[in-house]
Amino acid sequence: MNIQEIFDKVKIFSKELLMYENYILYTKLSEGEIFERIQNVSGNDYYKRIVGNQFQMYRFIGYRNSCLPYVQGTLFPEKGITFISIRARLHPVMKILLVLFIFFPILIFISPLFEQTETNVSADKITTKILIIPLAVYFIGLAFFKFECKIIKWFIVRLLDGKFN
Repeated sequence: MNIQEIFDKVKIFSKELLMYENYILYTKLSEGEIFERIQNVSGNDYYKRIVGNQFQMYRFIGYRNSCLPYVQGTLFPEKGITFISIRARLHPVMKILLVLFIFFPILIFISPLFEQTETNVSADKITTKILIIPLAVYFIGLAFFKFECKIIKWFIVRLLDGKFN
């Protein structure tokens, strides 16, 4: 297996297990028509903002989901067609909380390896139980994030009469 094959497998693996999505749409709409359609989206359902040749949006939902994706789209108009690069990410505050929530249990897990004194508490029993909760929370959050990404992705495709590249 060469380095390119390893890189491709890591890329596929990270795409499935990390909370982000990238994709490219193309549409026959002009830049002005795209922004007009985005502005006409109900303010009760979606938050939207247009800056330059980019737009940002996320859904307002009637239930709690901390892993709601924030979508940023960049338009690249060409002759007769417009390409839209879409990036779905977690909110920065949620990213920080998620990293801390996973980092500290892992730190607790590896800290006995660096400990110089012996303790009476069995570190193996405590640390494996500590790791289960953050990993479960991460995978539940990942499922919610992917679910919401699918909803907003197909909404954008229908809104902009888009097709995948």
